[in-house]
Amino acid sequence: MRRGRTEAGRCFDHQLRTVHEKKVPLSGYFALYSSHLSQINRSHAMTTKRRLITDSYRVVKKERRGGKRERSPTPPPTPEQIENEARQVDLEKLKQFDLDWRFGPCTGISRLQRWDRANLHGLNPPEEIKELLLQTPHDAEYNLSLWRDYPL
Repeated sequence: MRRGRTEAGRCFDHQLRTVHEKKVPLSGYFALYSSHLSQINRSHAMTTKRRLITDSYRVVKKERRGGKRERSPTPPPTPEQIENEARQVDLEKLKQFDLDWRFGPCTGISRLQRWDRANLHGLNPPEEIKELLLQTPHDAEYNLSLWRDYPL
């Protein structure tokens, strides 16, 4: 008997000699060999443990400086921030009014003049835009269109 053979290997040798003595056709050899391979795979799967590459190295966790920090709650918005956000929303609505070509061209005239012209021609401009424009009659950012800085 050879040294270092496994039990499955010794069993295979015995079966192979038995098949050879009985003069079994070639298909019998293939069946015997495939069953031998499945035995080896099963025994190999039970003995080996799949390992990750991280299993080979020791994990070192760094400590945080100062320990855990507690998050402070966000402060409530100040009145200035609320007013600024409302202003940005209003300016966005006015910008959309400028970009809407259903109400005619907007170059060379104020937004209120454009709104009045669209209303005169029956184009039904939004009332909300007129209210915004009447609330701030002296603010150029509200009254003049997007194209105010570009020459005609």
